[in-house]
Amino acid sequence: MSTPSTLRRLLVSVAAIQTLGLSTLAGASVSQASATAKSTTWLAGQASAGYISTNGISVSVGQSAQSALALSHTSAGATTGVKILHYLWLHAPALATSLSTTNPGDVAVWILAANAYGVSPKNFGGVNLVSHLMASLQGPSGKTPGLFGTEDPTYDGTYRQGLALAALRASGTTIPAAAVAWLKAQQCPNGAFSSDVTNNPCSGLPANYAGPDTNSTAAAIIGLGAAKATVPATALAFVKRDASRAGGWGFYPTNPTDPNSTALVLWAAATVQGSTTSFGSLTKATAALLAAAAPTGGFVYPGNSAPDVTSTEQALQALSMKPLWSIIAPSAKKAVTG
Repeated sequence: MSTPSTLRRLLVSVAAIQTLGLSTLAGASVSQASATAKSTTWLAGQASAGYISTNGISVSVGQSAQSALALSHTSAGATTGVKILHYLWLHAPALATSLSTTNPGDVAVWILAANAYGVSPKNFGGVNLVSHLMASLQGPSGKTPGLFGTEDPTYDGTYRQGLALAALRASGTTIPAAAVAWLKAQQCPNGAFSSDVTNNPCSGLPANYAGPDTNSTAAAIIGLGAAKATVPATALAFVKRDASRAGGWGFYPTNPTDPNSTALVLWAAATVQGSTTSFGSLTKATAALLAAAAPTGGFVYPGNSAPDVTSTEQALQALSMKPLWSIIAPSAKKAVTG
């Protein structure tokens, strides 16, 4: 599963392109219905082997689960989403073992995808995915108490924490207070959230690709919403203030709009009541997202000439405007587990 660190590495090339005055977004005005239909077909086509692969050989659990989740929102997409989840169901023990307890983001999105199709994540192909996720939570004696996962949180700590809390909400599991406390502690004075204030302090400058960012802020809002905790008004104010004139968002303030950041903020908006006013114009934000839709399907990240899986997954989920923990296709349970 792609995380904010992936986007961070792309920012240098994006900035260079903007300096040249070039635009690599698809740009053409398309309707939401058309973009959704074409992008659903495009994304489904990437799972021809029954899963999503990042190297053309092995299955990527996170990307596969994220695609299944994104595809669940339309009847045409759910057909492929069921096939992906059925593959994950058949190979659950081995795939869960391959993730160990250091990939909480992948496990979390796997739980969210299972829930979307009405399948219990507590017995998915013989694996209790919720227990697997909880096993990654660092306790009081851990290096970073309250954080899910033991890998370096510098670039994706808040992002994976937000997904983990959303997954626990989806599974009906009590969310640990320590996990919420860690998430709250990542907020910076300007209202935005850092990926990890210890290793990526609030004083970091966007010019150096450091400091608080839109993606982490959106993930924090999602996580706090999942925990039914109060979302700080200052965080909402930051997001609203940071929106570009076109209505979308970039990774950092002043960065050009990109579909991934815009999609993640729309994910957050789907979890906050009264989001129409809290996040600015969602109509403009949706239009900014649709501007990145390729005419033939899929969404294009700035600097790229073709759509990619991550941008398309995130955009399709955003266009649904459903919370990550929603049950979308409960009637698909038998097809997934059969």
